[in-house]
Amino acid sequence: MLGVFVDKEKARVLRKERELALAKRALHRYSTDSNYRFLHDQISDLFAELLKSDTVFKLRDRLRKQVVVPLHKALELPEVFMCSNKWGSLPYNPVASVAMKSYKSLFSNHDTERFGEYLEKVQTGKAKIAAGALLPHEIIASLNEEDAERVAELQWARMLED
Repeated sequence: MLGVFVDKEKARVLRKERELALAKRALHRYSTDSNYRFLHDQISDLFAELLKSDTVFKLRDRLRKQVVVPLHKALELPEVFMCSNKWGSLPYNPVASVAMKSYKSLFSNHDTERFGEYLEKVQTGKAKIAAGALLPHEIIASLNEEDAERVAELQWARMLED
């Protein structure tokens, strides 16, 4: 058993000596051969750039997966549902007032039945519509927009409630 340990130790020492000799040879060639130095520097720069871009990509991907996606899901932003073409899953109740004002025609065009049902629930008091971030003149101005009267009226009523 002792012989195996001694042989492994000798092999380790020989390996380290070879590595040191190769490093010395590479250092000597780097300092004396301009072509070798140029190639070495170019490869080192490329390697550093690849490591940096890989790190940035991994960080960006990690940030997206761990922060942005859960945040969108937690906030139930309408844009998430709209971009993924999941109109039938879009929850209208938490839609912010400015988003409702901006997207009402899209909601009506892409999810006519469900959006109409939501507005009916708001009208009967079974659901709420956001109006807090809108100013009165913004609601009144949206009355001039096509198919916007119902939403504007409901947001106006909500503003008067608050």
